[in-house]
Amino acid sequence: MKKTISAMILSILIFAAGAGMGIIPQASAAKATSVIVNGQAVTLAASDVYKAGGTVMLPLRELAEALKYKAAYTAATGSVQLSRVQEKHEFKVGTQEIVLNGKDKASFKGSAEFRQGRLYVPLPFFEALGLITSYDPQAEQAAIYSPDVLAAAVTGLLAAGNVQDLGKRYISAGPGAGPSLTQIQQSWEKVAGQAGNYFGVKAVSSTRNEGGTVINSVLSFANGEATLLLKLDSSGSVTGLELQAAPVSAAGASSSR
Repeated sequence: MKKTISAMILSILIFAAGAGMGIIPQASAAKATSVIVNGQAVTLAASDVYKAGGTVMLPLRELAEALKYKAAYTAATGSVQLSRVQEKHEFKVGTQEIVLNGKDKASFKGSAEFRQGRLYVPLPFFEALGLITSYDPQAEQAAIYSPDVLAAAVTGLLAAGNVQDLGKRYISAGPGAGPSLTQIQQSWEKVAGQAGNYFGVKAVSSTRNEGGTVINSVLSFANGEATLLLKLDSSGSVTGLELQAAPVSAAGASSSR
């Protein structure tokens, strides 16, 4: 019983500042790096975000809460559990691998570490969870997006005709790096002309590879559906966008022929 109580107290100390253990002397404080999660700013003190070896380190508890995860630490094994709805992931502090839902393993660059009694994880850690991350060193801003939220944001800008904003926020910069905004707008107008008013994102799936992430979405319109494929590089910028009207379903085939 005493061991259980001690473990509970240690767990609380880890996710709330104050234990004063595991200070990392070589880590340098970041210059007021802001953090965005699914389009919303996360309230953090300037000292809550720092860099270690050039990697942005973020406090796990606050970021887990912003992503609707429950975080728990088991002192006896040095492992951390993240859970929400039907997800349950686990990793050990100091390693570079996380077990997803008890079976699949995903690796990430950097490793979790304690700093002044709090547990921090590198920004790439969230990529291992299937999320999209980016870091703008000029703006000193780190961003984390769920694939479904990113897909909804992109299509929302397209539906509103804000192609220029889409380019500024998400399209990869540089000559030939990202899709043409003119082509994107023309593709949307063609699909919307056939399918009618846009209703929203119906379904989203995503896959990771060494070069980045691919997001496949099914979009719902008044008169049908469309598919949206987004290709993102390792920095989270869109390098490819393909939009096509989906084949007409059997139920609606007679009315469209």
